[in-house]
Amino acid sequence: MGAVGDDERIVSVAERLDGHRAALGSEQVPYSEELTLLGVRNTEEAMRACLDLLRPEQPPSALFALTNQCTVGAVRALRSLGLSGRVALVGIDDFETADLIDPPVTVISHGVEETGRTAARLLPAKLIPRGPGEIPGTAGHR
Repeated sequence: MGAVGDDERIVSVAERLDGHRAALGSEQVPYSEELTLLGVRNTEEAMRACLDLLRPEQPPSALFALTNQCTVGAVRALRSLGLSGRVALVGIDDFETADLIDPPVTVISHGVEETGRTAARLLPAKLIPRGPGEIPGTAGHR
């Protein structure tokens, strides 16, 4: 299985890649560094990376896109090579038109709102009023 994502130094990318490796291991599917292309920052780079992964004589049977930009790039690469529906694709992060693509894109959605609520619970914050932030009578003024 091929994987395409942003820089591994980004915590969320590193965690997604760890999950990818763990999922492959649980199914006794070997992880391949050669089939993992990182440092992809936008849809154009993602498309080029996926084209590189899909052009060999033995392309991967599936692609895992670690960001929604990588998913869009993967869709474009699959379509340009006539491989849509022949190479499996799973992306992380849903996007508005994922269900309109033919075939529709399977995604792992992590629920941004719930993630935000969880983060707020885990990172308690406290407002410390010290004066200038609470000047009376300034509401609605520039």
